[in-house]
Amino acid sequence: MSRTTTEPLTLNAVVSNVLADIHRRATPGIEVEFDLCRDAAPVDADADELLRVLLHLFDNACDAMPAGGTVLIQTREIALVSATAAGRPQAFSRLSVADTGCGIPPVNQPRIFDPRFTTKPQRAGLGLTTAGGIVTRFGGFLDFTSAIGTGTVFHVYLPGGRL
Repeated sequence: MSRTTTEPLTLNAVVSNVLADIHRRATPGIEVEFDLCRDAAPVDADADELLRVLLHLFDNACDAMPAGGTVLIQTREIALVSATAAGRPQAFSRLSVADTGCGIPPVNQPRIFDPRFTTKPQRAGLGLTTAGGIVTRFGGFLDFTSAIGTGTVFHVYLPGGRL
């Protein structure tokens, strides 16, 4: 495994660096929208690794919409309170990838981060596990919400946003 080099960067910069690739990867009938926050705070991460995470989440979103739909890529600065922060708000930068696809069935939701779990015959199932590992290496976490017939939103949280 190669060693990653971290540097201060913004999630907006990560998204901007891959705009052309995202539009190329979008299958016919899929619209891509962007909602990037102003004055994004830097996070300490590796740009290439975050690009991998973003592209994987984008590809999954497209796969969930075989008849077409919309993918929204969004960045935000948020504050979360956790037990590890002794009840104090902690600043995060959040990258979200939302689709208007079929949603993840509730029976599959507890397993989506398990290595080798997949519902796609052409894939090995390591994508979300790998994405979660990358985000964790940078001190963040990956979560999601999903509803059948409505779609799924994956959120990448990285420490370093503004309160």
